[in-house]
Amino acid sequence: GEAVTCSFTNVKRGSITVVKTSAGGDAAFPFTSTALGGFSLTTVGGTAQRTFDNLLAGTYDLAESTPAGWAQTGATCSDGSTLPAINLAAGEDVTCTFANAKQGSLTVVKQATGADTTFTFDSTALGAFDLTTVNGTAQKVFTNLNPGTYDIFEDDTPGWQLVGFPLCSNGQFPSSVNLSAGDDITCTFTNRQLDTILVVKLALGGDDAFPFTSTALGAFTLTTTSGYAVQAFTGLSNGSYDLAETPVAGWTMAEADPT
Repeated sequence: GEAVTCSFTNVKRGSITVVKTSAGGDAAFPFTSTALGGFSLTTVGGTAQRTFDNLLAGTYDLAESTPAGWAQTGATCSDGSTLPAINLAAGEDVTCTFANAKQGSLTVVKQATGADTTFTFDSTALGAFDLTTVNGTAQKVFTNLNPGTYDIFEDDTPGWQLVGFPLCSNGQFPSSVNLSAGDDITCTFTNRQLDTILVVKLALGGDDAFPFTSTALGAFTLTTTSGYAVQAFTGLSNGSYDLAETPVAGWTMAEADPT
């Protein structure tokens, strides 16, 4: 009388669900896996998913190939598995979520009135750079930027004055511009060349000291040598300036010619 025992062991199969989220737009995102095979998820309204079921317990590999123009912002699994390895237990249903954000761009535009020159900019996020205007304009485009806060500052340029406040197309100031997923933002800096007033004194028949008055420039005196003297006022903003010569005894003004 032999007694025989037969045991039947079953292992419940599990599943892996791959969820794709895309901030800033939709795109096709390729994945690689030696265990599951390569596949692609195309988001609609910023999301897509695929489920692999009837999977035996074991270790599965899964990795995303991030497309150009996108940045991966997260990759996690519901059971705590550390990607690219997923440890699937018997009967387990695991969801792995891959989050991406569309990269954006910042365009810095320089407008110059009066002449062309080179303007220097500083940025802790973008690095220092120069813009040299041609026919009064220049620009530089920074592409493939991850979402975040960026700073742009213009250095002082001798002989030039900033017109108003620099402003970006999203209404923010370039000193702290928030770039969201997929944003393309333009920041414009406008400068005008400062003016110069030359006061030339000509004296016929001798030399002397000739005083001038001006509420805008201040009082000053020109003393001629060999009948000639000149004074330059530089770095002046556009506008109206007053200037008058105080009569000197023994001299008659022959001409005052503003050009």
